[in-house]
Amino acid sequence: MKKTYLTNKYISIKEIDELTNKYKKVLGKTFKNIITLKYFLFKYKYHYLKRKMIKQNNHFIANEMKNTTILNNINGYSLDHEQKRAVITDEDSYLIVAGAGSGKTLTMIGKIKYLIERLKVNPEHILCISFTNFTTESFKKALQKQNIRNVDVFTFHKLSLEIIKQNKKIIHIAPTNLLDCLIKNFWKNDLLKDFTLLKNFIENYVINSSVNLNNLCIYDEEEIIISNFLFFCKVKYSYKCIGYYKKAHFAFYLEDYNIYIKHFNLEKDSLDDIENIKELLHFTVLETYSQMFTENTIFDIIKQFLDANNVVIKNPDYQKIYEIFCYKGNKIENLSKTILTFINMFKSGNYPFSKFDEIEKQLMKNKTNQKYLIILEIIKRIYILYQTSLNQNHELDFNDMINLATTIINNNEVILKYKYIIIDEFQDTSYSRYKLIKTIKQQKECKLVAVGDDFQSIYRFTGCDVNMFINFTTFFPFSKILYLTNTYRNSMELITVAGSFIMKNKAQIQKKLTSKKSNPKPIKIYFYKDKQEITSLFKQIKEENVFVLGRNNSDINFFQNTSFMIQDDNIIYENKKIKFMSVHKSKGLESDAVVIVNLEDKTLGFPSKCEDDILISYLNNYKVYYPYDEERRLFYVALTRTKNNVYLFVPCKNKSLFVEEILKEHKNFIEFIN
Repeated sequence: MKKTYLTNKYISIKEIDELTNKYKKVLGKTFKNIITLKYFLFKYKYHYLKRKMIKQNNHFIANEMKNTTILNNINGYSLDHEQKRAVITDEDSYLIVAGAGSGKTLTMIGKIKYLIERLKVNPEHILCISFTNFTTESFKKALQKQNIRNVDVFTFHKLSLEIIKQNKKIIHIAPTNLLDCLIKNFWKNDLLKDFTLLKNFIENYVINSSVNLNNLCIYDEEEIIISNFLFFCKVKYSYKCIGYYKKAHFAFYLEDYNIYIKHFNLEKDSLDDIENIKELLHFTVLETYSQMFTENTIFDIIKQFLDANNVVIKNPDYQKIYEIFCYKGNKIENLSKTILTFINMFKSGNYPFSKFDEIEKQLMKNKTNQKYLIILEIIKRIYILYQTSLNQNHELDFNDMINLATTIINNNEVILKYKYIIIDEFQDTSYSRYKLIKTIKQQKECKLVAVGDDFQSIYRFTGCDVNMFINFTTFFPFSKILYLTNTYRNSMELITVAGSFIMKNKAQIQKKLTSKKSNPKPIKIYFYKDKQEITSLFKQIKEENVFVLGRNNSDINFFQNTSFMIQDDNIIYENKKIKFMSVHKSKGLESDAVVIVNLEDKTLGFPSKCEDDILISYLNNYKVYYPYDEERRLFYVALTRTKNNVYLFVPCKNKSLFVEEILKEHKNFIEFIN
């Protein structure tokens, strides 16, 4: 008999036919045809069963909460109502949205204990996946405290390696820094050996960048680009004030030719200002406007003007310009991060090589994208170098391992034993990891429990896609969403500040955490004129266990030439070791207090202004819904590592945008400590 699957029950077509025959005389006038009537009855029955099933499930969970005592002692803690519900729920797939400090690890251990002791699931049939080696080792130790053994706890990469080993394939794992080394070598050697590519890079990217190639004090980005072009042409010029009207106005003055080039940024210059400047000028003048940048005609217009006025243009020194570009600012470092992110996302998305051509065609639709085309070409060159190195040395990187493991399972070359998959930090899942889990789930019809917090998704640069978390029910249909909203780490006041701050990101799951802890002013701000004052700050910190967090690993250098000593990843203060780490490394950890440094408004400050290149948006269809959205999540992670206070060490001038925002909106929760 043909059957239709509805939630957890089968309804036979015969049953629907019987209902149809029973009611068709009564409802025949209402419905135009019998198919519509069948559909109506089918839909009615479906919703009836669904409501009944939800009611039965809720009744079952309520009874289990009353009668199951094993959840009253998980590593010395009794689970709260939400945690118990998350443990007892046994859907085919469900997501536990766990706020910072809400006890997600405890809940996961409780789930495993419940499966083994209550549902009698063989521990060998449970697979746990976490994001890092550190978190997997911590989770294993937590399970051992509950006397739970034989549960597989892997990272995605270790899981992939185990699958490949079961398939008896011999592989070599590439060094983790291989791609980074290839990128550095490209800038140092490969690019200089290819003059055509170097020339293209200088003409289409370097001159168009915000890196000021000359030593003139110019702050407007469009004027910096004009200055770069004149420098590129080896035209002698100065940048001088040409008159006052409400404010100073500056122009490029070519003294040898008595020529001015005055740029009018219509977003900044009023029409009155422009007319006043025109009256003051009695020289040959070229007026340029912002529109010329959007139309990508600025260089052609300047060159035509120079030619018309017999200005001598010399051949540029490409190598010298490149040396200046590399030396000034952090543009090469920023580009390297973009390239690293792009290739990681490209491989984690398992895109074919033809994707490069597809992106190129998209970019060519807009003539202002010329500078992105050259970066795409450079990325392609480095990608080929990387893949060639892997192939020649018979090596796989982590993305290759995951993709190979997925292929092996798809081909049924290994049969896995798992019935339950529990994934920690699911917000940090990439598309390739999702495909691996989906494939394992389909092969064994496993049940899936995913745990995480979209507020703490901070690994986009490795190919992770928070959309899989936010749109969980799209990737795993008929799944359920549960929430852990009680936090046991942070005070209610800190949660208020951090929650308001993070929910400015539009693409986040809206949720409100609660806490029974109170701390009227959990944010302590120390404004400094000299970084030596960090000693004064630490004299006021009463907590024993303190983390110092920086936006970048290199922020530990902040403590050089101070009264502190640096020893590995520790800062030595009065014979006491204080742990320094980047915010990325701090995720999942907690401390009595947290000190955040490098809160300055600069390129490598916090937020970092090394924003993702437009090229990144062509992978995984990622869109930025709010400025510095990933940086905002990173700052949220930094704020929520503390059990008590967060100490912000802030410069008096050029304060971080995030600090400015908190000062403006949450002054009631801030104490100024100097």
